[in-house]
Amino acid sequence: MLRTVLLLAGLSALDPCALDGGDDGGAEEAAAAQSVGTQCTAIDTEFCDQASRCDLDDDITDCLATFMPQCCSSGNTCDEVSTSSQSDVDACKADIDTTDCNFIVNGAFPSSCQGLLHP
Repeated sequence: MLRTVLLLAGLSALDPCALDGGDDGGAEEAAAAQSVGTQCTAIDTEFCDQASRCDLDDDITDCLATFMPQCCSSGNTCDEVSTSSQSDVDACKADIDTTDCNFIVNGAFPSSCQGLLHP
């Protein structure tokens, strides 16, 4: 239970209402637009997949059901077009894959994931 609370606290950092992305100089216009929900799902899935690596007993379905509302539920932002680039999402996911399990257990996302998702 404590692990779930700690992971929820970490995922609240992905709340798009509190996040700010960088200026990509218009490169995003050339890329296919993704929804905030699509990117949240990708990041949350990567994070939840760490359960096996970090010897946690969390089921990925339960993990996603717990964390998705923390990522993009504020103001129904899941369906809005994200201004985050796919390369930023990929960098976040790659950093999650190499994050120390102590940080995963405590719900701490890498710095590359902070301030990432926003409509």
